[in-house]
Amino acid sequence: NTPLLKEEVGHRKFFDPERQANDAARNDAQVFNNILNDKVKEGVSNIRRNRYLTYSVTADTAEDAARQLSRIEVESSRILNSIGSKAHLMNGTQRLSVIHSLLNPYKPFLFDYQRDISAKRLQTTKDCIAPTQIDFRPDGHYNDCVKLDNGVYAQVLVMKKFGSELSDRALADMADLPIPMAITWYVQPMDKSKAINYVRTRSAWIDKEIIEEQRSAVNKGYDFSILPQELKYSKEETEDVLDHLQNKNQRLYVFTGLVYTYAESKEALDTQVLRIISTARQNSIELDTYDYRQRQGLNSILPLGHNHVEISRMFTTAQVSILVPFATQELDDAGGNFYGQNKHSR
Repeated sequence: NTPLLKEEVGHRKFFDPERQANDAARNDAQVFNNILNDKVKEGVSNIRRNRYLTYSVTADTAEDAARQLSRIEVESSRILNSIGSKAHLMNGTQRLSVIHSLLNPYKPFLFDYQRDISAKRLQTTKDCIAPTQIDFRPDGHYNDCVKLDNGVYAQVLVMKKFGSELSDRALADMADLPIPMAITWYVQPMDKSKAINYVRTRSAWIDKEIIEEQRSAVNKGYDFSILPQELKYSKEETEDVLDHLQNKNQRLYVFTGLVYTYAESKEALDTQVLRIISTARQNSIELDTYDYRQRQGLNSILPLGHNHVEISRMFTTAQVSILVPFATQELDDAGGNFYGQNKHSR
């Protein structure tokens, strides 16, 4: 979710007066532009929402990697098209624009390859988008946020716990909030045989705990068939995961979820964070601050495919697929006239 720049707010042409047939229509177009721009100033439709998919492969040579990436691109585009979402491959300038919007909030992106990258100018693309400073201990005592240029405060939250039943609205409800944010999650598939061995090992450890619990109950004269509820639930859940892997053609994934948000003051940032945490909790997702490790979190939310966060959990194919980032389909064509406001995304 990227907010419109201050220069754009209140100056958008929803209807082009020059394209109208007569003076009355031109006057009406200008009146409608003024009304709709006033709405944008009030916070209506002033957030751009985009979805990005970054995928990476391991290969011996760059040529092998290029072939693998090309196949993944074709397959990903086909799957996204099948659910009504058109995808296009981003070029270098577009990727830089996304990274710039995360590291330099509320600043325009004024990069040009021919102008800024040349043999005479000894700078790289990193120099063109990197902020002049990042304070990882703002004001000398905060350890749960960072301070970027222009006094902008930013914070990375991590998804720590998930309920047993997740809703397909979980991520969509967070993304629909009128708050500047980036929701990032990493999904790393495990080899099928390694995943089965991993689950079997966990099951063996649970069996060991059950035996120790039963032995302790016998020594104390209790009924050994009565087990702690949490231990019984863990055993049932492990057996269910093993059944999905062996009999239902599912895989196991290492999942890491992050939420990044920023504001022009620490107070505004805290308000946004509380609202995001509350919305996530309503959908059985437990978000927490990432104290003392904001550097790793900030590096991980960039769409580069590198995860520096160590907090993760295992998800099956069904659990990963329920985290759908799409809520509504936006119809926003360049040069088109304003038709109305989407009631779902606003």
